[in-house]
Amino acid sequence: MADIAKIVATIYTADIADAKTDSGTVYLGIAGREFVLETAADDYEQGATDEFVLGEGANVEQAEYNDPRKPQLTTEDLDRYPAYLRYVGTDGWCLERATITVNPGTDSHVFDNLDLQGGGEARRIWLRNDYGQRLGLTRTAGRPSTGSGQGGGTTATGRRLVFGNINADGSVASGSGDFWVTREGEGRYSIVFQSPFATLPSATSNIWGDGWATLDNTHAAVIETGRVVIVTGNSAGARSNRGFSFQVVG
Repeated sequence: MADIAKIVATIYTADIADAKTDSGTVYLGIAGREFVLETAADDYEQGATDEFVLGEGANVEQAEYNDPRKPQLTTEDLDRYPAYLRYVGTDGWCLERATITVNPGTDSHVFDNLDLQGGGEARRIWLRNDYGQRLGLTRTAGRPSTGSGQGGGTTATGRRLVFGNINADGSVASGSGDFWVTREGEGRYSIVFQSPFATLPSATSNIWGDGWATLDNTHAAVIETGRVVIVTGNSAGARSNRGFSFQVVG
């Protein structure tokens, strides 16, 4: 575990018509809190690459309050809480790419969205109040904490553990906090990890909650380093939404 002294957010606004934003606000969520990404310059212009520094050497507005040292955040917090960008504005903003570097140097941690890699029309995203406002980020460099308290942890043998109890509608009832859940269809739930496992993990799941039949079922349909897909079914074997618990170890 190390203290977070500095965060550098590099944001690429798309070079297409109307991509810039004049009145919107971009927030970075990381390590359990949000920061406003804004400087005294004209940020988020069409085709621009903007760098926002939080903490040591800050260049953001309200730097005293947009500071990962107040309160002091740690690298363990990177595993406890999701990382994301959030945009609030009515004029819309087209994001080409974003990379977030925590503690730049020999022990840095980098966050990115892999779906934006490569550039082009299919590799950018429009954000606006009525389009959707949030883009998730995943760790692409840096070593995850081996034990992160409320956000994941370790087994007795030192293995990383991600776990949760998921309601039938896909909402999270409880868990380690370092994952997102999306219900992709009837009885199919995609669980994406805050940071990927170094090697292919193992996953288990069980039906969870009152009101289900003992023959209702669940299994891990997909296991990858960055996510698992859990499928649930009714007592007749057909896919059906069910609450479940899961554990992923690696």
